[in-house]
Amino acid sequence: MIGLLNWLLNKSNDFLSKLENIENREKAFETKLIKDWDRNCWIGFYHYLDYLLDDSEWQEVSNQAGGFLGIWWHFKEWEKKYEVYLQIDESDLSFRIVGVQKNHKKVRNEWHNIIMKKAMRKKKGEIKKPNHFGSGSSMKVAIVERKDWLGDDNEKINKKKVIEKLKEYEIFLNYCLK
Repeated sequence: MIGLLNWLLNKSNDFLSKLENIENREKAFETKLIKDWDRNCWIGFYHYLDYLLDDSEWQEVSNQAGGFLGIWWHFKEWEKKYEVYLQIDESDLSFRIVGVQKNHKKVRNEWHNIIMKKAMRKKKGEIKKPNHFGSGSSMKVAIVERKDWLGDDNEKINKKKVIEKLKEYEIFLNYCLK
C-alpha cells in the first residue's frame, strides 16, 4: 500500500511539475525580448489579452502556409451585412471583414479605402495596405506591423502601452464605421 501511495505521489509531483513548466513557458512573454517569443509566449500573451479585451477569442488557425495562433475581437457591424473586427496573428494586427457573400473584391476594397482615408485624417501612418488582400471568408484589409503595436524586436513587452494601443485601434475601428 505504501508503495502505491509513493507511486501516486511521484506521479502527481511529475504532473504538477509539468504544469508549472508550461505556465513558466507561457509567462515568458513578459521577460523575453519580442524577437525571441515562441509559440508558448504567444499563448501566454493571448491568455493575458483574453482578460482585457471584450469578446476576444483565440485559437490555432490552420491554413496552407502552416497555420498560426490568432486572436480576434471587437466585432462590429458594417453596412448591416458584414462584420468587421481586429485580429493578431503572432505578428501583425489586422483590420478584417467577414460575411461577404458576393462581390468580395468590391466590398473588401471599399472597406479598405474607408480605413485608409480615415487613417490619413487621423494621422495614423502606421496603418497600411497589406502585401496581399485576403479573398476568403475572412479578409484582411489593412495592417499595423508588429513593431508599431507591440514594440521593437529588441525590447521586452510594455503591457500597459500595448493595451493602450489596442484600445486605440478599437476606437479607430469605431470611427471608421461613422
